[in-house]
Amino acid sequence: MPNQSISPLSPTSDISEKLIRHMQEVSRLALAEKIEGLFDYVVDAVYDLTGMVTVLWLLDDVNSCLKIKAHRGLDEDYAQKAETPLEGSVTGYALHSRMPVCRPDIQNDNEEPKFYNLKEAQKAGWRYFVCVPLLGSEDEALGSLSIYGPDSKDCDFLQINYLQIFANQISTAVQNARLIERKERRRLRIRNVISAINDINSAIVENSRDGVMELITNKIRELTGASYASLRMKSENGKCLNPIATSGRDKDSYETLPIDNNSICGQVAQRGKAIINSDEKPYMCVPLKSNNEVIGTMYVESTKAGEFSSQFQIDFLQSLANQASIAIALGEELRQKNRQLEQANRQLEMKAESLDENLRQTVNDLKIMQTFSGQLNQGLN
Repeated sequence: MPNQSISPLSPTSDISEKLIRHMQEVSRLALAEKIEGLFDYVVDAVYDLTGMVTVLWLLDDVNSCLKIKAHRGLDEDYAQKAETPLEGSVTGYALHSRMPVCRPDIQNDNEEPKFYNLKEAQKAGWRYFVCVPLLGSEDEALGSLSIYGPDSKDCDFLQINYLQIFANQISTAVQNARLIERKERRRLRIRNVISAINDINSAIVENSRDGVMELITNKIRELTGASYASLRMKSENGKCLNPIATSGRDKDSYETLPIDNNSICGQVAQRGKAIINSDEKPYMCVPLKSNNEVIGTMYVESTKAGEFSSQFQIDFLQSLANQASIAIALGEELRQKNRQLEQANRQLEMKAESLDENLRQTVNDLKIMQTFSGQLNQGLN
């Protein structure tokens, strides 16, 4: 039955007590959120019911392929390194079609796509193959539950039916586990973000502007995994962006950029709006603002395709940009006050020097008068 789509069948009285016991245990493990135990139990249960090699494949989103998560009956070395691509494989076809697929004899099969690892099948003596896709909400492809048998035979619809039941249980457990994992990752990231912002706030109070900028670029790379981060400040004449901090590259290559359309940072400074690219070479550039005026830019670059695509990450980087803006604004305000203080000190020094000169002149005048007074008294006597 080449590439035949199988419609799930309702359980009948033919389902054995063994199957019912297995389903009860699968439900218990799923409710207890013991996902690794669930994976192992399911492949053992299917092997127990069919006597065939059983493999649970899960989708690796990064590499766009399927990898073995649990198995029964495979060589362990093969299981560790085995991968099945989504394109050009029967399992990939099942995931794309969102329906189970049965191949009665994979060694004498003229249908496309061919069984992906036919050499391994011949070596192991596999002929019969069934693949049931694991589908999440909105038919999201998660993986597959597959069996491999030594004898060619017609497809067993009842067998495929209970494989589908097991697959549904696994799909639900995988989705729940991923949801819990995402929540935990988000909680951890929020905690790290709060900690980073607290460190930066403390540095703004205690350290110089350059020290704060260096801390911010390092925090960006530490918390996002970015390969490069830089901060630039608008020059006094407003025509270019001067480097003030960088992390991930040689500082000698960190150049001043004109504020024009010839660079990403120049465009951001000119328009006052962020530019985000999350394709193959992802980057993000955010304007630094004070009193709604652009005072600089923050640029972040990654080597991971798809980076800067989540709103959480964008919000985090924007919050760091805000902290950098505060630090720059405070630094500029402090420098202006220092300049004013220096000018006031110079004026005081000049006044003091003038007073000293006047005082010396007065003392000299008094001495002259005192001498004249002494001479006058001698003459009168």
